[in-house]
Amino acid sequence: MIQSNNILLLMTQRLPFIIDPFPGEPLDRDWFTQYEQCVQFEFFEALEGDGTYRQEQKKQFLSKKIHHPHLDYPRINNTALQETEVALRTLLETILFKIVDTPEKKIVQQLYKQRIEEHILEVQLLQSVARTDMHTFHNISEQLYGSPLPYIFFSFIKDIRERAKKNVHTTSDQHKKKAAKTILQLFSHQQIDTAAPRFPSDESIQKIRHLFFSLIQEAMNLVPPETTHFSAQEIQPIFSQILHMLEADDWTVFVHPDFTLFSVDPGEKKVIIPHSAMISQLRLRQLIAHELCIHVGRSLNGRRSKLLLLGRGLHQYACGEEGAAILATQCVTPSCTQFFGIDKYIAIGFAIGLDGQKRNFSQLFSLLCSYYLFDSVENGLDYSDAQEEAKEKAYKTCVRLFRGTDCQTPGVIFRKDVIYARGNLRLWELLQQQPNALQALFVGKFDITRKDHVEALTQLGIL
Repeated sequence: MIQSNNILLLMTQRLPFIIDPFPGEPLDRDWFTQYEQCVQFEFFEALEGDGTYRQEQKKQFLSKKIHHPHLDYPRINNTALQETEVALRTLLETILFKIVDTPEKKIVQQLYKQRIEEHILEVQLLQSVARTDMHTFHNISEQLYGSPLPYIFFSFIKDIRERAKKNVHTTSDQHKKKAAKTILQLFSHQQIDTAAPRFPSDESIQKIRHLFFSLIQEAMNLVPPETTHFSAQEIQPIFSQILHMLEADDWTVFVHPDFTLFSVDPGEKKVIIPHSAMISQLRLRQLIAHELCIHVGRSLNGRRSKLLLLGRGLHQYACGEEGAAILATQCVTPSCTQFFGIDKYIAIGFAIGLDGQKRNFSQLFSLLCSYYLFDSVENGLDYSDAQEEAKEKAYKTCVRLFRGTDCQTPGVIFRKDVIYARGNLRLWELLQQQPNALQALFVGKFDITRKDHVEALTQLGIL
């Protein structure tokens, strides 16, 4: 089937959302070239650690030999960070002192100013990690990503309480009842009248799903229907074919021996597949929609537009980027009944103390173990298996939230994961009102739910 797909590739046209290259000179050709020289990596990748060391820390923490794990950051290089900050500030000064003589160029100048200032904050956040300066880390993390909205946080908590109450009163399973009672005790002080944001109706989902599939169906057709699971070696040629359909012939698909997650690197023009990958057909379809059609597709279209910066992202674009990628995943998932990232959203809320108590790594881990245990047994998992799964999920979530920190200071976390639920909520709200806005998602890396982004791109004639 893989070989026949290679033959199909020769007859397949590009995917319909891919745009033609802008025929004239991009508005930011010179600035973009300098900008890419300054920004050659995704800054949060520097918060990854040595796999062997971190696994040992996990083992010691879960066996209660240590109270908090110590997270290492071997990729943080202070000298390189200082050089990057100097280069960014120099570029910012060059751009701001440039005399611009048209309204379009003034808009572009402002977009670069905002994006470069955001990168400077990212560099300063990494520098604070190297110094173990939790005060600065806290302030910059909040400035970059903000906080969960209290009314949404508490409405999610209320929804979880209602689920727990139902299980206490209706289940005969004593393990499930015990897990539900624990949730009611932990969340006992959360008494509010706010209703949880409602997930879109089946009718709304089907309408958006139909529109989305009209744009990506040819890519999905390359997934062999009779194959149930795919290894890294089987995924690689399928991804390569889809890159061809995206007209991304200068991109490569790389099977990485050390990576554990699928990822996209727009700077290096790489799609990375973990060497150990073995995924279901549904998961493959989700990755095609999420990683290739959204992350790669938006980057490619941005680089073909009159504003090259759209290929790397406007300031604060990440919320819209992940919102679009999650929506793509939801569109190819047959049964989708709730917003994505709720667990991270409430975890961040509890960590920063929206309920009145700030928490450190071990305190949040304990709370999340109870939450994930309840969630797993409610969904039918065997209790003993659910206990182990809860620990794994809780530890993974805590590492994501406390990366960059000393894990000991209550309330100090890396807040990036707040954008997943936030982006998903905002985008569904927009598309229920304006379903035809879906096509505009593919223009480039921006946040379609931000008024300033939409206004700037409209004035530039891109939207």
